[in-house]
Amino acid sequence: MKNPEIKRLFEPIKIGNVQIKNRIKMPALAVGYAENGFVSEKLKDFYEERAKGGTGLIGIAITASRLAEFSPFTGVWDDKFIPGMTDLAKLLHKYGAKIFAQFGVGYGWAFGPYDDIIAPSPSGASPTEGRQELAFRLGAPSRTIARTALTREQTRMLIEGYGDGARRCKEAGWDMVEIMLGAGYMLCHWLSPLTNKRTDEYGGSLENRLRIVTEIITDMKKKAGKDFPIICKIATSDLVFQGGYHLEDAKEMAKILEKAGIEAFDQVPAWHESTHPAMNWYAPDGAWIHLAEALKKVVKVPVATGMRIPDPVMAEAAIKEGRADLVVWGRPLIAEPHLANLVKEGKFDDIRTCIVCSKCVEMVDTPIACTINAQAGREKELAIKKAAKPKKVIVVGSGPAGMEAATVAAKRGHDVTIYDQGSKLGGQLNAAIVPLHKDKMASFLKYEITQLKKAGVKVVLNKKVKVKDIIDAKPDAVIVATGANPIIPDIEGLKWPSVVSVLDILSGKKEAGNNVVIIGGGLVGCETGELLATKGKKVTILEIMPRFAMDVGRLTRWNLLGDLRKMGVKMEGNVDSKEITFLGVRGVKKGEHVFYDADTVIIATGMRGDNSLAKELEGKVPKVIAVGDCIRARKIMEAVEEGFRAGLKV
Repeated sequence: MKNPEIKRLFEPIKIGNVQIKNRIKMPALAVGYAENGFVSEKLKDFYEERAKGGTGLIGIAITASRLAEFSPFTGVWDDKFIPGMTDLAKLLHKYGAKIFAQFGVGYGWAFGPYDDIIAPSPSGASPTEGRQELAFRLGAPSRTIARTALTREQTRMLIEGYGDGARRCKEAGWDMVEIMLGAGYMLCHWLSPLTNKRTDEYGGSLENRLRIVTEIITDMKKKAGKDFPIICKIATSDLVFQGGYHLEDAKEMAKILEKAGIEAFDQVPAWHESTHPAMNWYAPDGAWIHLAEALKKVVKVPVATGMRIPDPVMAEAAIKEGRADLVVWGRPLIAEPHLANLVKEGKFDDIRTCIVCSKCVEMVDTPIACTINAQAGREKELAIKKAAKPKKVIVVGSGPAGMEAATVAAKRGHDVTIYDQGSKLGGQLNAAIVPLHKDKMASFLKYEITQLKKAGVKVVLNKKVKVKDIIDAKPDAVIVATGANPIIPDIEGLKWPSVVSVLDILSGKKEAGNNVVIIGGGLVGCETGELLATKGKKVTILEIMPRFAMDVGRLTRWNLLGDLRKMGVKMEGNVDSKEITFLGVRGVKKGEHVFYDADTVIIATGMRGDNSLAKELEGKVPKVIAVGDCIRARKIMEAVEEGFRAGLKV
C-alpha cells in the first residue's frame, strides 16, 4: 500500500519575526526532568532527541514563580537559571528547532516559598468545591484554592514576574514565550465570570477579566523587546460550569489578545476539571480541530490545534483545508521522538504510534515515562549500542516484553530467535486490542512485529519450547517472557459449560450468551463488560471489593465507569462469589445471600505470572533473564521496559 503524501505539514511558517521550519509544534509538557528548577542533563537529552527527530517548535514548561525551592520544572524566576537555559536553546537550535517557554504552568503563584495557591477573588476561588471527586485534575494541590483574593500589590508582582521571566528567556536565546490560558490553571480563573468576582479594574466585563493578561503582555514586551514573539495557549471553553465561558467568549478574548500583541494561538478544549473527555481515548481523533477553525475566522495570526490528532494524514488535511496553521503533537512525540522525520521520509512503518493510554499525563509532577517507549526520559541511559561480541540469543514468548527484548538484542548485532506456542506474535496483546477504544494498541502491536522482523529476528510459532530444546540449541543467553496465566478463583461450579475465561471471549474462541455475569471488576472485566454491552448483551459485573476498575488510570477510569452506567451494565461491589450453577452465580454481599442469573459466566479475576521455565533453566545455560508478566502480572509499561533492558543486557 502506497504511503500518503504529506507536504503542507512541512512548509515553513512565521510566528512574529521567527520562522519555523515546519508546522509541527511540541507543546510544553510537565515532564518533571528539571533539578531544583535548573535545566538537567536528563531534560536536555529528552528534548534534543525530539529536535533531532525534526520537530519544528518545542515548548518547555516554565515555573515563573517560586512555587517551590525544589521545582521539577524549569525555573525562570532568577538569573541563575539563564546559563542552563542558554545551553538548552543552543542544543535545540543545532537541529533547526525553535524553542519557547510556556509561562503560568500550575494552579497558582507563590509570594514566598510555602504560600498557598491564589485566586482572583474569594467567592470564585474554588469552582469545584463540593464535588465528591474530580473527573481529572493535574497537579492538584492538597488544599483546593486560597480563600483570599490577590491584592493589587500581589497582582502587580505576578504581572512583573511574567515580564522578568520573558526577559530571561530572551537573554538565554529562546525564540518566544507562551502565556498559558488553558487547563484550568491559575490565569484561567481570571477569565471566567464564575471564578472572577472582582469589582475593581480586573473584574466584571470581558475586557477587565482579561486585563491581567494584557498587562502581562505589555510587561513582557517592555522587558524582552517588542520584537520578541508572545503566543498564547487558550482553552476555548471551560466545559465545566454553568455561568462560565464558552467558545463565543473565547473568540472575543482572542481578538482582544491579538490586538494586545499575541502573535499565535494554540487552542485546547477544556479545563482539567471538565467531565468531557478531552485527551483520553474516549475523545475521537480530530475531536477539537473545529475549535481552531473557529479561532482562525476571527484572528489573522497563526492558530495551532492538537490533542487527539495522532494521525499525520489528519494533520496534513487540517492544514491543507485551512482549518489550522500548525499541529500540536505532545504525547505522540513522547512515544516517537523522530515522528516528524519519519513522516517526512514516508517511513510510516517505523512510527511508534502513541496508544493514548495517557500514563505520561497521569505521572505529572514526577519524572514522566512512556508505556511504549522505554527510552523516553532515558535517552542516554538506554541508548542501543552494538555488542562487543555477537551472541546467540533465544527469546521465549512474543508478548510486548519478548518482542522488545528480541528487537533490541538483534539491533545490537546478536543472532536472535523468538519462540511462541501460539499461532501469531503478540501474546496477550492480541486480546488487549479487542476492547473498545484500543485501535492504537493494535497499531503498537503492528509496529512491534514490523520492528522485530526488520531487525532480523527469526520467528518460530506454534512451538511450546522445552528445557531440552533450549539446551540442545546451545544459546549464550535466554530471555524468558512466557507471560501469565489466568487466576482461577476458588468457586464451585467452574466446570459448567457456561463458564468461560475472559481471554477466550476476547480472543474469539468462545461467544457470550445474552445474559452475562462477569466475575472480576478490574480493567479487563470492566472493558469486557463495556464491549459486550455494545453488542446488546445484558451484563452484570461482580467485584469482591467495593470499587471497580481500581487498576485503571485516573484519566480514563471515570469515563469507563460512566459508560458502563450509561449502557445499563449492573455493577455489584462487595460480592464474594461462592458458586456457579446452571442458572447463574450465587454469592454473599455484606452478609446477605445473593443470586445473579446468567447464561454465560466470564471469569476475569486477574493473572498470575508463570516463571517455571526460567527456574528450570537456571544453571543449565550461561545466562537467563526473566521479563514481563512471567515475573508478576502487570501493565504493558513494565513489560516494554523490562524487555528493552534485557535486550541491552545480553
